[in-house]
Amino acid sequence: MSVNAAIEFGAVLRSARERRGLSLQELANNTKIASSVLHGLESGSLDRLPGGLYSRAFVRAYAQEVGLSPDE
Repeated sequence: MSVNAAIEFGAVLRSARERRGLSLQELANNTKIASSVLHGLESGSLDRLPGGLYSRAFVRAYAQEVGLSPDE
């Protein structure tokens, strides 16, 4: 994924979270994912993700919690 695509992807996630009225800390509590990892997702800093299956699971959990399709 290019840097621009990662930043755009993060913006979509952040926008969905904000529409739900969730703070980053609330999302971290709900998903049991560290807020630093969630911040990395939102900012497009994919190097903060652990990689492999964990990254995919984190993105899916985030998407589901904010009302996005985890399959997209």
